[in-house]
Order: sequence, then structure tokens, then C-alpha cells
Amino acid sequence: MTLAVSTSGYGGKTLSKIIQVYTNDPDHKIISLKVSGAVEKMVNIQPKVVRLTGKVGGEITSTVKVLAMEKYPFTIKNISVKNKKTVAVELQPSEENAFAWNIKVTNKQTRPGRYFDMITLVTDSTIQPEIRINVFGNILE
Repeated sequence: MTLAVSTSGYGGKTLSKIIQVYTNDPDHKIISLKVSGAVEKMVNIQPKVVRLTGKVGGEITSTVKVLAMEKYPFTIKNISVKNKKTVAVELQPSEENAFAWNIKVTNKQTRPGRYFDMITLVTDSTIQPEIRINVFGNILE
């Protein structure tokens, strides 16, 4: 039997899951197993979620800092956004650390309202080849 557990979103936290195993033992048809452990953090992203709030016509930007953990170095090969009409991104390498970047996120939405977008970073890591960062926009009149 093989057990696979997704650790996505648990970096730097403890993961705990209960698994039910069905057996052919008439006295123990179902056995509950608890799987838990610390999940190492591969990357530090600040802020974890981008919030762009402001008035139509005004410049609305935010900067995201991405830092690869020393134990799991990687480089960013590509950056993209799901909807190019709402958000523009600019990847800026850090001058102090080869495994750190700043991402300038700029609102492109020209109408009032709320939106959701997602930034995708493609890395050369075999552990986490893609990193996603959620973007929420709230454009006011």
C-alpha cells in the first residue's frame, strides 16, 4: 500500500491527517491511522496574498518578496499571470541574494469592481516546479 499526502500550503507547519484503512479482518474492518509531521518550508513569500485596492485611474501597486530557503535553492525561470487584463508583473532579482526576488504587481483594471488573479512562478526546482500567488483586486470609483 502506498500513501501520498499533499503538503501544499503546509510549509513551516505541522501536517496531521487521519486515514481510514479498510481490512478483511472481521473484528477490525476499519482501522484509523494518524499521519503527522513537520513540513519544511521551501520558500518564504511576503505577503502570501497580494491585495490591490485603490481608485480607478490611480497607480495601485504592491511588491512581493520571494526568498528560496537555503536548504532548497531554486531559480525562477518564468513568471506569468492568469489574466493579463487585470494585473501586470515585473520580476526584479535581489542585489543581495541570488535566491531572492521582488515582484512588482501593478493593477491594470480600469473599471470599478473586484477581481481575482493568480501569479505563477515557474522554477527549476524538482520539489516545487510551480509557485502560485493569489491576487485580489478591489478597484473603487
